[in-house]
Amino acid sequence: MTEPYQACALYQQLVRHVQKCAAEELAGLRQTSVSVEYEHIDQIIRDWLFAPQRDLHGSSPRDVMRREQLDEPNDLPPPSPDDEGWRQELHEIEELCGGERHHWCVDDGGLSLLDEFDPEGQDEYFRIMDDRAAARQKENELLGIPPVDDVWPFSQN
Repeated sequence: MTEPYQACALYQQLVRHVQKCAAEELAGLRQTSVSVEYEHIDQIIRDWLFAPQRDLHGSSPRDVMRREQLDEPNDLPPPSPDDEGWRQELHEIEELCGGERHHWCVDDGGLSLLDEFDPEGQDEYFRIMDDRAAARQKENELLGIPPVDDVWPFSQN
């Protein structure tokens, strides 16, 4: 599931807000100026953004984001004997799909930042999506369209 564009813009605002607050706090602790600390944190962000990362298959976050902006795939690199189990599984899935290359996404197996801080909102989101899927199935039954899947795509059950 991808985050909507508006959520990405708000995450950017959150990073800048945290950067500003941290710079102000660090300036007080270190007896420096806010601008010096802001620039220091800015460099930390730049270093992370441009550094190749193992979890991104050797790409930098910047590379991944730019490819996505250009609607280019973030393909899985060719299989390697050094691949971890999860990457081997992804290659097996690709092979089962006829060798078609798929976009991969970053997923630490956890929750999005929003879901981590708002678990009730996540539960509500899944409830709404389950209700929509149930309504869609009822509509399809009325139209005589066979069900695609026995499992709701959003259900947490």
